[in-house]
Amino acid sequence: MEIWKGYKFIDLHNLYILSEIFYSMASSLLTIVFCRNKYPAPQGIVLPSRTVFVFSNLFYLEISNGLLSGNIKQLEEIGYKNPGDSNMDWLITEDKSKGGDHIVLRFQEDEFVRIGCDVVNFNE
Repeated sequence: MEIWKGYKFIDLHNLYILSEIFYSMASSLLTIVFCRNKYPAPQGIVLPSRTVFVFSNLFYLEISNGLLSGNIKQLEEIGYKNPGDSNMDWLITEDKSKGGDHIVLRFQEDEFVRIGCDVVNFNE
């Protein structure tokens, strides 16, 4: 699972773990923070100590119960779901997603965050 930003990639699956989830009802923002895990970065590559997703103008949010335990850390997949589709066994890839689809971050043990929003920002 890699995120590309310009010419840089950040391997969220292998090199980062879930650190924090913040939700603000007042500003309709969801912030998800990933921090570096114990594994070394590839030789010659300097990675940020943390990466942050900020989801703005939320119109849908679902967080699986197990994710809130704090024991689930490993991101497995990022994909999309049609708002009417509740089958979490498979996700749509970005190239097949449509406007209005929900973004799904799937973690180990099938735990997930499902987000419907207007804007996503990715920061280091």
